Amino acid sequence: MEKELDSTILGKLLLIQSTLHVMPDEEKRTSFLIQGLSRFPGIDATAFCVNGKCYYSDADRFEKRLRNCEKCSDAPAENRVEHNAGKGYCPFTGEREYRCLGIRTSSSVYGCCVIHISDESAFLLYMPFIENTINLLALLTENRMQHFVLESNREALEKEVERRTVELTEEVVERKKTELLLRAREEELSERNRFIETIINLNPDILYIYDIVERKNVYSNDGVERVLGYSTQEVRDMGDQLIGLLMHSDDFQRYLQNTLKRYITAADGEIINHQYRMQHKDGNWRWLSSREVIYKRLIDGAPHQILGVIHDITDIKRAEEMLIESQDRIRQIEKMQAIGQLAGGIAHDFNNQLAGVVGYVDLLRESFIENPQIVNYTDKILQTTGRAADLTAQLLAFARKGKYLATAVDMHRIIGEVVGILQRTVDKKITLSSRLEAERPVVSGDPTQLQNILMNLALNARDAMPDGGRMVFETVNEQLDSGFCDNIAFEIHPGEYLKVAVSDNGSGMSDETRKKIFEPFFTTKQQGKGTGMGLASVYGAVKNHNGAITVQSAPGEGSVMTVYLPVGGILETVVVESPERYTYTSGGGVTVLVVDDEEYLLEIAGSVLQRNGYSILVANNGKEAIEVFTKAEPPVGLVLLDMIMPDKNGKEVFFEIRKQNPEVPVLISSGYAINDEVRELIKSGAGGFIQKPFRSEELLSRVAALLKVNTTEKQ
Repeated sequence: MEKELDSTILGKLLLIQSTLHVMPDEEKRTSFLIQGLSRFPGIDATAFCVNGKCYYSDADRFEKRLRNCEKCSDAPAENRVEHNAGKGYCPFTGEREYRCLGIRTSSSVYGCCVIHISDESAFLLYMPFIENTINLLALLTENRMQHFVLESNREALEKEVERRTVELTEEVVERKKTELLLRAREEELSERNRFIETIINLNPDILYIYDIVERKNVYSNDGVERVLGYSTQEVRDMGDQLIGLLMHSDDFQRYLQNTLKRYITAADGEIINHQYRMQHKDGNWRWLSSREVIYKRLIDGAPHQILGVIHDITDIKRAEEMLIESQDRIRQIEKMQAIGQLAGGIAHDFNNQLAGVVGYVDLLRESFIENPQIVNYTDKILQTTGRAADLTAQLLAFARKGKYLATAVDMHRIIGEVVGILQRTVDKKITLSSRLEAERPVVSGDPTQLQNILMNLALNARDAMPDGGRMVFETVNEQLDSGFCDNIAFEIHPGEYLKVAVSDNGSGMSDETRKKIFEPFFTTKQQGKGTGMGLASVYGAVKNHNGAITVQSAPGEGSVMTVYLPVGGILETVVVESPERYTYTSGGGVTVLVVDDEEYLLEIAGSVLQRNGYSILVANNGKEAIEVFTKAEPPVGLVLLDMIMPDKNGKEVFFEIRKQNPEVPVLISSGYAINDEVRELIKSGAGGFIQKPFRSEELLSRVAALLKVNTTEKQ
């Protein structure tokens, strides 16, 4: 059993130290200390050799051997000790039952103390305090010598007063300075000790000494309570169970396998770093980082004790995890943005190609209108291109190129419409229900797109329940804070949102599937059962409405699709109304400037308009369009203007034309759906918008509407 310090003995030692301070005589002070130390546990006898004089408690044991301690100057180096007179031989060095301790200060050596040990373990327990007492003796001896020097100086100064009165003031001042310096030095040492002790206990980290052999904590500062919630006594009481009780089991195995090996191979002064989890007293796990060095070794050199510092890095670990999650969200956002740009570009170009197909088929149909078989074939082609146009519309929705208008929309009404449609179309084995609890269900957006969002989510839920199940629509108002907004892969801002959830108890989906469901053309359905564009268009439409969507799902546990839409804040409504259909037979010779960078679109639009009585001018880029418009005679009566062209785009051409003739009607054309740029042109005076691909009759109707040419009125 490990011996513990006896407070009574320590009190006696403190009394000895206090008495030494008030004993001016060196011989009495040394003799007093010899008698005092000889009564300590584990000490049988004590001797001192100070300033050439020997003092001892046992003459038979020490006298003869101490008399020769400085005569054998040729002794081996390992047996020499430093005395005041120089290096000499200590006859007790190397004998296990004796300890030879130097009496020294930082500036001088005054002798040695030889202790005969009767109980080594008891002696080692109090050895640090005995060394401290011997050091005190050395300091007192040094102070006594310094006082002796001062006393001699004082006597010399008194003699000098009679013959050197002029110098008296300077000498007194010098003496006072010396005394102040000595006092300041003592105070500095005392203050330094207090400072170190305070720093150790104020340090927020854990400072500790750990015994590897006995596997227990020898010392720890107050930081252990701040970091782990346990008092230093509680930590000591855990004994050799400390690491096993507090360290996480996964980290404990790694600690045993790797860390203990490093203790064995570590050199003196080498820093050993670890990271592991320990359980706080409140039950939570804390991530800790320790830096350790070998503090003591056994006789054979094996590590005995380690000295270490433990720092709580839980917040750093959480920040690292949040950073990784944030980086993943950023990568997902960038990925979806890149896919969106690609999808939008493909849809635009594909619409241009479809415009050529539709245009030429319309011309072909018109040319063979008397041939029923050809008309049937052309109608089939037009139906197919219509389905292709629907697909590109979904691509544009994903690419956020398909927001048509912004108006106040009651989502409860939209949900009611969707549920009504589903009740007539889905399998009766699927039960539909609604819990509409939002007090503010009105959002700003496009009713058609919002309805498509819910319909696609519902159809996705339906397909997950082939054997029947339950589908629920729910709404509630929620105040989203910055923490939620910053941790979701959508660019939304804190505020009040309408939360619309569509849930099912179907087959659910894996994490891998959940991460890909919003990507265009991704589908888990059998070939021919789905295009993979439904949820992609939902994603684009939600972003188009400054909202967000989340997915909760697991295999066999169903899914919950939750859409967040900002409440209120009605945007300015820009509606492109469907024009009145005109029965048009003649353009009346009006000159139409057709501007497009695709030659086949120029040919198709020109042919359609020319067959119906219009004069046609064409330009295949923005710069040429402005030149043709400027030089046209007679003046251009209407411009059919593409948005994306080389040299100058449609927006630039529009404003150049408006400068020359603010009254000329301009019909905007694009492979994209109406977007913010088109809205701006409509606000600035553009007469309307027509999306590619368009039918011949739609083009003629739009042109007729702008020119106010109606054969019914003319007849």
